[in-house]
Amino acid sequence: MKKGTAGIIENFDGSLLLHLRDNNAPTMKNQWCLVGGSVKSTEEGTKQALIREVKEETGLDVNSLKLIQGFSFNNKNIDIYHCYVDTRRQKVTLGEGSGMHFFAPNELNTLIEKLPYKNQYLDSIKLFLKNR
Repeated sequence: MKKGTAGIIENFDGSLLLHLRDNNAPTMKNQWCLVGGSVKSTEEGTKQALIREVKEETGLDVNSLKLIQGFSFNNKNIDIYHCYVDTRRQKVTLGEGSGMHFFAPNELNTLIEKLPYKNQYLDSIKLFLKNR
């Protein structure tokens, strides 16, 4: 089975990054999701893939990656990492998708409850916030 990865990316102020996928995305078109993607054959694993994906999609360098969850989705085994960025020292640049936003935890819970769709990535965020 293929491998994928995604990150619950926490900023210096405790806000969490969501990525708004565009209409060209292979899955979950026009949905809020975590930053992430597939592991390339040249990569050692999901951690290395997440570092690359975050850089490509946001321009950010993440640190202190900690594996917190795994699940199967769309014929992939997905590893979810919690990691950190500091946007006071780095500039966010949209590299893929139609948008990105750092949400305060209370905003994020409200957004997820109001969205007309659900996905396992959003469930991962809810679980992360609950266990925080």
